[in-house]
Amino acid sequence: MLVLTAILASAGDRDPVYRGCVEECTVGCGQTLRPTWSSIGWSCASDCEYGCMHARNAERLALGRATLQYNGKWPFVRVLGMQEACAVAFSLANLAAHASGLRRSWSALRAAGRRRAVWREFGVLAVHGWAWAALFHARDLRWTERGDYFSAILFILAGLFTAVLHVLDASGVRNAVLVWLLRALCAGVFAAHARTMTRSFDYGRHMLTSFALGAVHALTWVAWWTRARRTSATAWRGVALNALAYASAAFELLDFPPLLGLLDAHALWHASTAPLGHLLWVYFVEVDGVPPDDQTAALVRELTI
Repeated sequence: MLVLTAILASAGDRDPVYRGCVEECTVGCGQTLRPTWSSIGWSCASDCEYGCMHARNAERLALGRATLQYNGKWPFVRVLGMQEACAVAFSLANLAAHASGLRRSWSALRAAGRRRAVWREFGVLAVHGWAWAALFHARDLRWTERGDYFSAILFILAGLFTAVLHVLDASGVRNAVLVWLLRALCAGVFAAHARTMTRSFDYGRHMLTSFALGAVHALTWVAWWTRARRTSATAWRGVALNALAYASAAFELLDFPPLLGLLDAHALWHASTAPLGHLLWVYFVEVDGVPPDDQTAALVRELTI
């Protein structure tokens, strides 16, 4: 599997000093862990890997050498048993942004017709996805990894379905059967992907699927904007917010050792998407159900707040 290959290929794992430290530590492993750590999946063996990783990293830094990755990850400082505390905090910030937006928009969407149910589904799946992200960053285990990756695909599909529905509305298509068929298609895509990945977890396949669905999602919103911009004063917001969300993924390209052992590029990515989630609900979703003739007045009210 690509994940296993990537882990074994981490430069730190090939360091004989690190490997010797882990082997010595795990012989007759039986020390007692803190309850907070053991409760979220830390074992004696994983605790040995953590301790040896930081000991070896400190030795390398003292010699002026670069920080290496171990087990596919940078040497993060554990906080209350959490592997990536900053990423956990920012994942929870994203969760809060979507949960708050969903709550605020629950009544505001009453005039949105069939979009109301779709936006509510989207909000629920957004909260679900960010909850799994927080769990995964707290502790990278097999089940938290699967939950994070699968919920992310589900979240992308929810966004894609929402975008397609907007295109249908802008085109005057009101066929309820077609909408349910599209919903079933999205569910089928998710089920097929989850089944394939459960049988043989292929990280490359997962990322390719995520990228392909994300690209279709972005293009679908652009297609909607080309139709809706003449009748909706806020159509540009949906495209702009999606563009910013995808642009924020550029943080992933800045792969660097975590600052103070806590803040890395992935955490910065999550930090950048939290305010975008808030803006999505407040400045786009909440006015999505407002009739076009009332949207100019709504914009004036926003500018005077």
